[in-house]
Amino acid sequence: MQYQSTIQASRKYTFSQMLRESVPMHGGLFVPCELPKIDQDFLNQLKPLSFQARAACIIRLFAPELSEPQINQICQTAFNPMHFQSELLYEAKPLNPYLTNPLFLFVERGPTSCYMDLTHAFSLACLQTVMQENEQWLVMTGESLQSIKSLVALHLDDSAWVPVLITDSKATNTYILKEIQHMHSVAARSQYRLSYAFSDKDSNDMPKQNKLAVEMPIIGDADESEKITNDNFSEHDGRLKLYTINGRVQDVEYFTQNLFYQEKLRLRLKEQNKFLAATGSLSFTHHLALIIILLSAYLDLLKQELIADSENFCLAFPNMNLDFLYAGQLLQKMGLPVSNLIAASNSNRAIDDFLRQGKYKLKRRFSRTTAPALDQIYLPNLERVLFEITEHDCQTTYQIMTDLFKFGRINLVPEIKQKLSDLIQSGYANNNQIIEQIRNWYLRTDYLFDPYTALALIVLERFEQSLSNTNKTIVPVIESPLLSVQVTAEAIIEQDKNIKMNYNRLLEALSEESGIEIPLAALSGEQKPEVINLDIEQMSERIQADLLKIGQN
Repeated sequence: MQYQSTIQASRKYTFSQMLRESVPMHGGLFVPCELPKIDQDFLNQLKPLSFQARAACIIRLFAPELSEPQINQICQTAFNPMHFQSELLYEAKPLNPYLTNPLFLFVERGPTSCYMDLTHAFSLACLQTVMQENEQWLVMTGESLQSIKSLVALHLDDSAWVPVLITDSKATNTYILKEIQHMHSVAARSQYRLSYAFSDKDSNDMPKQNKLAVEMPIIGDADESEKITNDNFSEHDGRLKLYTINGRVQDVEYFTQNLFYQEKLRLRLKEQNKFLAATGSLSFTHHLALIIILLSAYLDLLKQELIADSENFCLAFPNMNLDFLYAGQLLQKMGLPVSNLIAASNSNRAIDDFLRQGKYKLKRRFSRTTAPALDQIYLPNLERVLFEITEHDCQTTYQIMTDLFKFGRINLVPEIKQKLSDLIQSGYANNNQIIEQIRNWYLRTDYLFDPYTALALIVLERFEQSLSNTNKTIVPVIESPLLSVQVTAEAIIEQDKNIKMNYNRLLEALSEESGIEIPLAALSGEQKPEVINLDIEQMSERIQADLLKIGQN
């Protein structure tokens, strides 16, 4: 098993070499040269295993040079139930009868209740296998605010890596900044580990006024614990540094990726025994984590006889940053019977227009939506999707991405456009439709959807009505509905009551109404990070200078 860049096929990398470089210094992104094949015998071997044991088997396919102890350590570190809200890192179960055959995958059990909790934990656990003594690793994320929160939640004072947090200045406000710092104030207490593992009795008996409290067991003493409430978090005086960039959306999106292409910077860092690493979609291990989750969920459904062996199924998802689309492509090529990939977009229709017409403009008009993470196409994942669609054609992939940045648009040739149309079906919905979908499902089932899942369901229902032979469907749930509190409150709380509530009261009211625990990522403290706000050119110079200074005090 070897890896290459999306724009250069000549140089090959092992899994470990890919981890140490993270993003190819000379351009492009890491992708597998060839994919391992999965047959029914392999699936039958994995079916009775635990999630961690399945993960180990899948990792062996992608990282054959790693030893058994290394692979086991990755699984124990990344998928430690103590870091999640329960022993179930995810749950695959049917939700009937309102769609013909819906099967849902839940991946919202980490400290921030976002699927990136698991993918970041996996990427960091993989990275630890190649870290050497006295090296300092600078782990970067610039993908989304949820990506930042998930990375911060995993960082402890004694971590062998330092988080480098980059975002668009337009994405932040005072409350969001306090949420990010609050997350750090919990994780930075190195004597604690986050655990939401309440027993049923504990959660039922918890007084309403303590709903914002979280349980933090002390490491090294299983018999002692301390209740830390929202008011205590500001006592930790360590402050994060957050870089917020002024610039065009597409330039800000590309900014973090571009830092990895600064050869002079990376060589100077290496002289100081410092190395850059990426989390989120820039790293291939993010996509490998999604493959592990989706494949394991599929195996659970086989084991429960909710899907038959070799039976075709669909994968429907909110397009987010295209990472589920890319993971779906890979699973399909690996041999899973994925018959259809169905992507949902909001009313800004960025991905929907691209998938239907083969056209995309960087400069677009935007309306305010209830699912803002879908407003743009995340360009690193677009590059990987195109690489697969073009059958690993590095030259074509490079040309499309170069034209996008040079001319601000993509216009695919008919052949590639047709391949894209054959691969995936897409649709979109507006704000009112999303809110109505959340409301209707909650009234019928008592299940509270987040706006992204509601959006995916709207699009899926349309295709179910138009397709004569509907296959069973897996829908990844990417985050807790309480992370979009104002949208879900509008859907299920009476308007006059909703208007009178502030943000924290809305959280409490929704938690009481739905029975869903408030995610740590939705809480805030008193402090804010140290915010460095600059234009994009100045920011590049500032971050590079700061990276070189880290550890020199």
